[in-house]
Amino acid sequence: MNNDGLLSIEGISKSFPGVQALSDLSMEIRRGEILALVGENGAGKSTLIKILSGVYRPDSGRIRINGQEVRFQNPLQAVEAGIGVVYQELSLVPNLSVAENTFGGRPPTNGIGLMNMPELQRKTAELLDQFQVEFNSRTQVGSLSLGNQQLVEIIKALATNAKILILDEPTSSLSLQEANILFERLKQLKERGITIIYVSHHLEEIFEISDRVSVLRDGRYVGTKNTAETNENEIVSMMVGRNLDETDVLHGSGERGIELLRVENVTRTGSFKDVSFTVHKGEVLTFFGLVGSGRTEVARTLIGLDALSSGKVILRGKEVHISSPAKAMQLGMAYLSEDRKSEGLFLDKTIKENFLATNLKHVSPGGWLNWGRLQVIVQDYVTRLEIRTPSLDQHINNLSGGNQQKVLLGEWLATEPELLIVDEPTRGIDVGTKQEIHKLLRNLADQGKAIMVISSDLPEALRISDRIAVMRRGQLVGFINHTDANEERVMELAAGVASSNNHKEEK
Repeated sequence: MNNDGLLSIEGISKSFPGVQALSDLSMEIRRGEILALVGENGAGKSTLIKILSGVYRPDSGRIRINGQEVRFQNPLQAVEAGIGVVYQELSLVPNLSVAENTFGGRPPTNGIGLMNMPELQRKTAELLDQFQVEFNSRTQVGSLSLGNQQLVEIIKALATNAKILILDEPTSSLSLQEANILFERLKQLKERGITIIYVSHHLEEIFEISDRVSVLRDGRYVGTKNTAETNENEIVSMMVGRNLDETDVLHGSGERGIELLRVENVTRTGSFKDVSFTVHKGEVLTFFGLVGSGRTEVARTLIGLDALSSGKVILRGKEVHISSPAKAMQLGMAYLSEDRKSEGLFLDKTIKENFLATNLKHVSPGGWLNWGRLQVIVQDYVTRLEIRTPSLDQHINNLSGGNQQKVLLGEWLATEPELLIVDEPTRGIDVGTKQEIHKLLRNLADQGKAIMVISSDLPEALRISDRIAVMRRGQLVGFINHTDANEERVMELAAGVASSNNHKEEK
């Protein structure tokens, strides 16, 4: 290890039943740098993070910190060695204060072993002062924005005197403004000598925040590049082992099919107001907007998760009243939640069991479950969607994020919906799988299905949409045809910088 080396990973391997997650992986992280760790879903990033944080133990290989070998039997030992991890899913307790969350596991105590609340508040205030935030140690965490909750997670890690901070997809739920604030805070930590391992699928973030980029592929170390001396195309090529062209667009012929869904002046009090639009067979209509614009709320109301306050929903020319997702499914509608882990999938169940949840009626003629028919359906979609799994009985939580998303798509496509609503279809998905999902959505539209996408990813919206419906503060402020769409025009509408001359759809 050179003089700048802080963390050395030497020949690490780790396998799970049917999966070789890491194979003889070696790499080095330097002191006081921001190292971006990238790779497709299934590349081994999450496994490596869990080994570094003491959640998993490697099958072979060594980890050295400051030249000394360490062997973590549990996460506490990793914390004591100076490693802090902020996972994509926040682990805060909403009804407790910032201070109580920050030192929840190891609070300062007084002489008789009771929590020393004044000392707790003082220590938390010292950490908060470093970031010049607008909240204090007594603020209830549940009242904070996602961006500030993310900061509390970072402060919680720093409270353990972490010298190495690992961030896993830290901007996945943040607005652009919150992400920029986070970047400034990470740069401050770097200046104080904290080493940061930054895991993200967003390459534009990588080039803004990192000093170096390390690439994993199929559980192996591919290489490391100085960020200033590489480009997105080179990093993508290293990640996927082939050249990808993400600049090509995936639009239809320009001729919309028959109208499938018409929404007239729908309102949900407190969420959105007077939203009207149509969705046609054979098109991809994308709802774009900044965080809090009401995009997801519209979708949830359409499929009966939330109740309408007023307005009409007309399906195939007839007004319908959708009171539940089950009713929406009966009407030929399918909805894929943006939170696939909490609302879309049963993580502790197998692929077959997840398909069964949405397709019970298809495989239970006469009330008897036909396991053979279920096997055929699941195998068909595993093959068609190229889901990487050793078997159909693999548990969902053992699959990569990209393959989890494909399972979610497959189980709903198996219900044969006419209208498919997908909320953030590629959030947390690598560039290769993202391209596959984009092409899949286009193919489904070309086959005559109506596709409604909710996305906060502007390049995605521009790439796959026939039309973009832009929302802002609970109102649908305009429609843009793909022939007229560009980043500037869409963002001007979304941010309220410009007004639309086309609040209503083309007939």
